[in-house]
Amino acid sequence: MKRWVWWLVIALVVGGLLSLVSSNYPDGFETAGEQLGYMERAREVFHAPFAEYQIPGLPEGASTAAAGVLGVLLAFGVFVGVGRLLAPRPGADSDGRPASNGRSSEKP
Repeated sequence: MKRWVWWLVIALVVGGLLSLVSSNYPDGFETAGEQLGYMERAREVFHAPFAEYQIPGLPEGASTAAAGVLGVLLAFGVFVGVGRLLAPRPGADSDGRPASNGRSSEKP
């Protein structure tokens, strides 16, 4: 099996199973915001698709695990897509131009 498949499986296990034992307490940024009083003035700039790692209509545990798995798959898809866009094309030099074989097509 290819190495990337193992890494994907590990990430899915972490995202799906270990998310079930994550803390329900707010993270450091949220705690600091509450203590300093700027959470009351906060406004939503971007709508999170799975706010608080919950998917509407699913029980809490299944919802958290599903959100973790979907997040891993989404991140994986983005990185594969970006990697394919940035990868050098077969037969191209490092600058993206077709590789030359040392011969010029121009006649002297």
